[in-house]
Amino acid sequence: DPVKYPQFAKQFSQNGKDVREGSIVVKSGSKFKLIDPSDLVNYGYNQSGQVSVDSLAIEQKITSAIINVTSSKNPVLLTLKGHEEGDLPSQVTSQLKDENYTVKDVNLVLKDSELTEGAALLINSPKRDISSDEADKIKNFLSKGGRAIFLMDITQNDLPNFQSLLNSYGVGIKRMMVVEGDPNSSTNYPIYLVPEMGTQEIVNPLKSDNMPVLIPGAQAVEIQKLKKSSIDIEPLLTTSQNSWGKASSNPQTVEKEQGDYAGPFNIAVAVTDKSQ
Repeated sequence: DPVKYPQFAKQFSQNGKDVREGSIVVKSGSKFKLIDPSDLVNYGYNQSGQVSVDSLAIEQKITSAIINVTSSKNPVLLTLKGHEEGDLPSQVTSQLKDENYTVKDVNLVLKDSELTEGAALLINSPKRDISSDEADKIKNFLSKGGRAIFLMDITQNDLPNFQSLLNSYGVGIKRMMVVEGDPNSSTNYPIYLVPEMGTQEIVNPLKSDNMPVLIPGAQAVEIQKLKKSSIDIEPLLTTSQNSWGKASSNPQTVEKEQGDYAGPFNIAVAVTDKSQ
């Protein structure tokens, strides 16, 4: 009862939230996690656009809190900033929070910025290129066992330093708009792709749960013929044999035209350098 015991309740205020009636506090030693009553349900929208309760999230939230307070170290996700990157959707940040990730922005242009050992780096849809110094910092981070996720949108700007960084790991981005000609591999609009999933462990949970992946607009990931022998590249998402890529940087139609690229294309891959 935060009214009856205000001092007791105050010590468990966390991240701008105060203890209120119905709150749950999970505590172990000096660590604690505050669960707000509103976090115990998953919300959605009905056909009228009104907020509705979809399901209960009690077990998920409490289990997450127990893991949080009993873990000696929680995972860290660093999101690169400074190149007009896209913001993470609230659903993603909420899921990361439930899985006890600490999400931090990092701007590698700043003198004292660094990529923390043991963290993962997320590069989310940059519109502008990184500098050569930033590329060197990322390469150094990866060479020491760091992990990174590159989500690269189609852009009119050239990104030579990003390309060079990806090339050093045996892959590159082919700037094109991928169009799917197989109706079983797309929605009603052929650039909204439903690609085939590979056998890599990253996509195995999606396959086992029968959850297709929808990609609204993609470009191809090229696997280079010449790469380090220690690098292993595994396709994650692949288009059908009936797909094609628009060669024009400003296509006026999705129909296949002379000069367009022939599929299939890898639109997501996993790269592992076994020497690191």
